[in-house]
Amino acid sequence: MLTIHDYDKRLFEGREVSYEDKGTLWDIVRTQDAHQIVAIMAEARETKSFGDLIDDARLWSRKWWGQGVRPGDVVGVQLPNIWDFIRAHVALARIGAVIAPIHTPYSEEEREELLSFVGAKGWLANGRQGTGLRMMNRGAQDSREFPQDPEVAVNDPLAIFFTSGSHSLKPKSCLHSHGTLLGNAQVLARHAGIGKNDRIISASPFTHLFGILALHLSFVMGIPQLLIDRFHPRKFVAACREARATVAFMVPTHIRDTLRYLQENPEDGKGLVLREVRAAGAKLPPDMVYGVEDVLHAHVVNHWGMSELGAGLTTHWSDRSEIPGRSIGRPLPGSVLAIVKEDGQPARFGETGELWFRGPSLFYGYVGNPQATEESLERDDDGRYWFKTGDLAKWGPGGVVEYSGRVKDLVVRGGMKISAIEVESAILEMPGVRQAALIAEPHERLGELGCLVMATEAGTHYRLGDVLSYLESRHMAKFKWPERLVVWESLPTTPTGKIAKAKVKNGLLKESQMTGPGQRP
Repeated sequence: MLTIHDYDKRLFEGREVSYEDKGTLWDIVRTQDAHQIVAIMAEARETKSFGDLIDDARLWSRKWWGQGVRPGDVVGVQLPNIWDFIRAHVALARIGAVIAPIHTPYSEEEREELLSFVGAKGWLANGRQGTGLRMMNRGAQDSREFPQDPEVAVNDPLAIFFTSGSHSLKPKSCLHSHGTLLGNAQVLARHAGIGKNDRIISASPFTHLFGILALHLSFVMGIPQLLIDRFHPRKFVAACREARATVAFMVPTHIRDTLRYLQENPEDGKGLVLREVRAAGAKLPPDMVYGVEDVLHAHVVNHWGMSELGAGLTTHWSDRSEIPGRSIGRPLPGSVLAIVKEDGQPARFGETGELWFRGPSLFYGYVGNPQATEESLERDDDGRYWFKTGDLAKWGPGGVVEYSGRVKDLVVRGGMKISAIEVESAILEMPGVRQAALIAEPHERLGELGCLVMATEAGTHYRLGDVLSYLESRHMAKFKWPERLVVWESLPTTPTGKIAKAKVKNGLLKESQMTGPGQRP
């Protein structure tokens, strides 16, 4: 059972902005117009209203209360973007329980490990008899009847989101309240220019914080969310066209696949009314920004965020296209950002440093891992605590922030630091390259060397010499060039579309043990 007493006090106390007057998730949902559509099941051509959601949430919350779920209990939900996820989220919020979304590709063993770590009471998933709650830890039974409306406060815990683990094999568990998540959606709603006539679709799963943000926008604004249970370019395009989606939440993998599909099937793009694509999860290359404009006839808005803080920065819907092509934007109102160099001094214009963040959307710590929470915080001279994001960035023209990769995502070759994202971004502009990852490999004399792992389109073949010639044509410094090339059919990704570099490193290690050194110049 989790309460505000489980929050890290340094993160809980002294928030710059409070959203207590906005209410809990249940408060927000039940005050919307009961006749307003909240969900459109694209394939089933069925709609659900806020009234339907309120009725279903009341039914499920009473049922689960009878099974022993109480305020503060953690319940895992491993469901795709379907109606059952939405009503489960609201039902648990009504009880005061804490939802722990689990990505659907995770195995039973991975799910059990994650939920056991956070002391989950049970978990919800699809089964032969439909969606049902499986109890893991019943504990002492409480025979009290379900209260008319349980007392739930905006600062009470609402959700645990597990980090996607792109650089680590062990995800962390980020604890959020009603205020941190719903407040983030409310600020974005005011900033985004999304109106009552908009319809949102998320290619990103609701089990990821970017996807749940899209859903929460529907709740706070009282507008429909289009549901597809899994992403496929054909299915996604059809849903957008038939249900007249206007705003899409997508990661770069979704965007690239959709653009490729429409280039091969241009007739399917007729009738689309998308005006905005909100992108997150990884840096979006400029060619994809302009591809969205040319093919989808929509404008790109970049999001930067993470499981610990939701949407922290965004570009603006009125920005010129060059801005999302090179920047992750500016902090949302109420949030504060610092870029700090290795020596602890603030970075000046053009200097790279680590992003530090504080604001009302920041999480309240890693559940069961106070050491990780401690390592993520830094106190300034004024006694304020900052979250050290582990992302590198620099200030760009016009006060926007330009993303430069991860602190740990560096190759240190002979004392020279090479940004993996700089090399990867260049490689991704080579014709036919679908994925690219620069991995640091140990070297006796130089410390580390760069190994480039990439996947290409069918019929596209590159050797290391081709890659080096291309980088030379871009005038990239020679010390940044990869020393080794490995080509795979596809690179492993997290459920949110990021390349899972920890798994790539493991795969390289296994290959070297089996086959010896890879391709050299």
